[in-house]
Amino acid sequence: MKRRDPLADVPPMRYGSKPVDGGHLIFTEKEKKAFLEQEPGSEQYFRPFMGADELLYGYKRWCLWLKNVSPVEWRSLPLVKAQVEAVRVFRQMSKKKPTREMADYPTLFAEDRQPENDYLALPEVSGESRDYLPVALLPSSVMLREALNNSQSWS
Repeated sequence: MKRRDPLADVPPMRYGSKPVDGGHLIFTEKEKKAFLEQEPGSEQYFRPFMGADELLYGYKRWCLWLKNVSPVEWRSLPLVKAQVEAVRVFRQMSKKKPTREMADYPTLFAEDRQPENDYLALPEVSGESRDYLPVALLPSSVMLREALNNSQSWS
């Protein structure tokens, strides 16, 4: 039987954030390194981006996190500006109305569920052959991708 509410008085599990960006805000380790070689001033805007594969297998991915960054700042970085414009175009071309509406906010994830505190993260699916349930206590600076569930309030 499925449940939507926790059995105890604890924060509910939630999905992570969803960029809906056409991949323009997400980087592999290699892509981030190449980007920073050309645009070193953008380093402060990269955050670890964790999903199920990153948690389970140790992959490294990054996102360009521009929430609360002034347009003056990101527009002064040509490669960042190009990524933001690519997100805008991707969203404008969508068949989904909510995605097209988010084209007006290309620096933001379409669905931002990032906890403000440290949080407990676990993959929605991890495989029945595991002897343990993979769980991680992550700082709020690690961006949680949609494929993981999370529980807040571990500060």
